[in-house]
Amino acid sequence: MCQGFNDSEYVNYIISSPASFGGGKKPEIVAKELFPEKFPENVSFTRKKLNNNERKEFERALESEATWRLDREVLAIFHMQCEKKTSNESSICNKCEQLKSNKRLNEALKAKRATNSTIKYIPRYYYNEPLLKLLKNSNLRQIWASMNNENDAEFWIKLAQFGLSGAFDGDNTFTELASLMVQIKEKKFQGKSLKGLRYSEHLVHFFSLLSESSREYEIFRKAFAGISI
Repeated sequence: MCQGFNDSEYVNYIISSPASFGGGKKPEIVAKELFPEKFPENVSFTRKKLNNNERKEFERALESEATWRLDREVLAIFHMQCEKKTSNESSICNKCEQLKSNKRLNEALKAKRATNSTIKYIPRYYYNEPLLKLLKNSNLRQIWASMNNENDAEFWIKLAQFGLSGAFDGDNTFTELASLMVQIKEKKFQGKSLKGLRYSEHLVHFFSLLSESSREYEIFRKAFAGISI
């Protein structure tokens, strides 16, 4: 199965861009062609002026022109003609591999986009996926990207680095994750049973989100005494 491009630079692009597709005509050009009465020559384009039906028509038009799509469910970039299945070692199909040399995509990856302080201004309807809402935090995005690396150690190193730097101060979910891990390790070192561990509502919610991504969920499940939801 083709996994698309899901390194940190691609995840950052997906999180900080309101677009669902790329590589085609610029959104403002498409909008002016579709709705000339709303966006005449001297009027700037804004999605806010589109009603629900117009927005759907607009998205369909962008899709028909696009070269790649931003998948917010799995947080990856795919070619519009993705082959779905692949035997490549990279787990990226030949069609998607072509995107590596796509000049416009490379420019999009380097473009300055929303920051931690400005990302809140992106309309909420772009963040319908629960996990996507969490990953608006740049620290969590880096951890998520490291999960896609075949070396699980990179993920744990990244998590430890953020913890030591105070990046998760005030974050109940990650504070409780760290505390739970310490409890589990102490019990193991003391030869005590791991039965009876209690998971807070924050942790249950966190694991329920991860369960949608089997590999990441499996890493956490093994680390936290086989938690299941």
